Amino acid sequence: MCGLVPVSVNNHDVELFIKNGENGFYSSDTDELREYLLFLCENPEAAGRIGRKARRVAMDVFNHDRYLSEWRTVLR
Repeated sequence: MCGLVPVSVNNHDVELFIKNGENGFYSSDTDELREYLLFLCENPEAAGRIGRKARRVAMDVFNHDRYLSEWRTVLR
């Protein structure tokens, strides 16, 4: 949640949270992941923009209050 761009292997339902090129990157192909990392190193403005979007998504999806609220709903 610190604004870094997530670059992940496609596992653990990562596609539910990350949209390639919008708020991070994921792939099952290591060469493709390498290209994403090189792109981010060579394009700091894009990295900043994507990282800010990733932070907003993380703060929403992994929000403690939202998590507890959903559990309360389930338990009721």
